[in-house]
Amino acid sequence: MSGIAGIVNLDGAPVDTTLLDKMTAYMAPRGPDGSGTWTSGPVGFTHTLSINTSESRHETQPLSLDGRSWITGDIRIDGRDELLDKLNDQGNYNLGTVPDCELVLRAWMRWGEEMMQHLLGDFCFAIRDEHRRMLFCARDQFGVKPFYYAQIGNQFVFSNTLDCLHLHSRVSTTLNDQAIVDLLVFNFNSDLSSTSYRDIQQLPPAHSFIVHDGKPAVKRYWTLPVEPLLRYRRDGDYVEHFLEVFEKSVADRLRCRDIGVYTSGGLDSTSVASITNKMLSRGPEHKLILYTHDIRTLWPEDREGILATQVAEQLKARHELQVLDKNDLFRSYQENAWHIPEPLLEPLLGRFQERFTAMHKQAGVILTGLGGDSAFLESPLYLYKQLTSKNWRNFFTDYLAYCRHFHRPSFLALRTVIKQRFEKRPWQPVLPPWLKADMVRQTNLAERWQTWLGMDGPHAPEHPAGVAGSDGSHTPVRL
Repeated sequence: MSGIAGIVNLDGAPVDTTLLDKMTAYMAPRGPDGSGTWTSGPVGFTHTLSINTSESRHETQPLSLDGRSWITGDIRIDGRDELLDKLNDQGNYNLGTVPDCELVLRAWMRWGEEMMQHLLGDFCFAIRDEHRRMLFCARDQFGVKPFYYAQIGNQFVFSNTLDCLHLHSRVSTTLNDQAIVDLLVFNFNSDLSSTSYRDIQQLPPAHSFIVHDGKPAVKRYWTLPVEPLLRYRRDGDYVEHFLEVFEKSVADRLRCRDIGVYTSGGLDSTSVASITNKMLSRGPEHKLILYTHDIRTLWPEDREGILATQVAEQLKARHELQVLDKNDLFRSYQENAWHIPEPLLEPLLGRFQERFTAMHKQAGVILTGLGGDSAFLESPLYLYKQLTSKNWRNFFTDYLAYCRHFHRPSFLALRTVIKQRFEKRPWQPVLPPWLKADMVRQTNLAERWQTWLGMDGPHAPEHPAGVAGSDGSHTPVRL
């Protein structure tokens, strides 16, 4: 992804261009295809470009169309045709080949803050409106792209590269105790607005950040909609609808010549590879490459490599098979080349980093099937809800379908419901014995854990894990 960074002096002082240049240089590996900076009095933007769509080959940032509004962003727009139709409905613009950052800037010039109701995709960006003396920043709905910031006195600095903010002499490396405790206990930070560092915050998914008249404010612009269950008369109608949505979703990500798919041999990634191959065959010549880790030398029963090879042969696609053995499984784990800004419990991180770096040199976009299982994981609680709401027809129809699919009856999660309703003692978390009591008390861990597990945010009960996170292990997040 491209690198973005910026400085805003809330007291009107001129931007430190030396610091801005250091930030640009630090982000060079993130954007090897070009760089640029822009300054205007108390505001400075910088950008390093990574080309990953056909339109981004014409991209230069920071960008302005009128000299009044400037943007720096790491942006990939989904539903691009729909956005183009909206922007063209009152003009005769030829926007078909312009980069995504220009579409976002035009959306700002037309709708202002309301443009967030028209944007889909993976993005983080900052816009400086010189006329209104306003800074507007935003992060995509699901937080695919990161956005970090720090306010030090009268100075506001931001970037999508966390360590880049440490180049500022007054942004300390003092740790955020609550985030560190969460990472040790849960393996992730439960506070979406903080980082592992006390001085550095992050913009939560589906939020915007506005600095106007020296006053910063964070605002939620989107909440995950919970729509009623689809009801079709024929099972085949569900399949047709799913394929329509699936193909549209994959097509949004195929705006470059060479496409890679990280293929495990399972249903999710091979489905993505199959649809990708189908979509590429409709257009000009493209190259599809499948990548697989093979661990048969460690686990002889593993068939991932065999199945992925069969998929590649069926699709007539190039297949890169990397065999891992016990001698190099954890190689490079401690190497500084694979340093990450925040801790992560992933012993194979170095190997995956090496693999994805090699993949990126061959393909502009890498797709995976990550999250497919959890997205379709159903909970029998939805049957219980239908029963209690006396929706008899839907209840019996869905109950029979559930039994037919899983080859067993469902007890409607009654045991869970009864236990929650009649349990005499409130549930208490079992904290790790190695965690000091004063740290638990200072970070309010026990209370936060209990609240966190009891969250009842706006997630669909039919697919709780799909809303919860890509691996289904996290409690649903309140976006």
